[in-house]
Amino acid sequence: MEVVCFGDDSGVNMPCKCFVVALVCFEKRGGYPLLKHGYRVLHELRRMLGWKSGELKYRSVSRLASRLGISVEQILDLIERGSAAVGAVRLHSRGNALEERIGALNMLLEDIGFEKPMLVLDHGLVPCTESKASRLLGMHVRFASSSSTPGIQLSDIVAGACYHGLRCSIDECNV
Repeated sequence: MEVVCFGDDSGVNMPCKCFVVALVCFEKRGGYPLLKHGYRVLHELRRMLGWKSGELKYRSVSRLASRLGISVEQILDLIERGSAAVGAVRLHSRGNALEERIGALNMLLEDIGFEKPMLVLDHGLVPCTESKASRLLGMHVRFASSSSTPGIQLSDIVAGACYHGLRCSIDECNV
C-alpha cells in the first residue's frame, strides 16, 4: 500500500520547552491530487462543527467544539477513523530544531510502521530545504501550506491535542 503522511508541529516555550510533531497518513489513491488527500475527513469535520470556510487550527476547533458540546476526543476519533494511521510525539526541546524534528519524525514513522511513505510537511516543521529533509529522512519530502492542504490541517489538530496531553503516541514531556 502506498501511503502519504501529512505532518505539522505544535508547541510553545513556556511553561515547558516542549514540542509536538504529528502525522496523519492516508492511502494514496491514483488520480487523486496528492495535496487533497484528507479532504473527505476535513469536510466531515467542518460539517460536524458547522465551519463554513477558512483553515482549521487546533485552538479554534477545540473552542468551537466545546461550545457545541463536542469533545476533542470525538474529533480525534473522526480523524483516526478516516485515515490509515495517526501518530504524535511530545518531546522536550534541547535547542537543535533540525535534529529534534528529524528525530521526532523518525520516531513517528517507526511507530506508524509504513515503509517509506511520501511526506508532506507544513512549511517550517523542519528548518531546512525539501532536498535536505528528503536526504535526512531517506524518503521523498514535500513542503506545503497548511491553509491549502487538508492533511496538514488535520495533523495540526492532532498535534495541538497531543500538546495538551491527548493521545500522544510517545510522550516524554509532562506539561
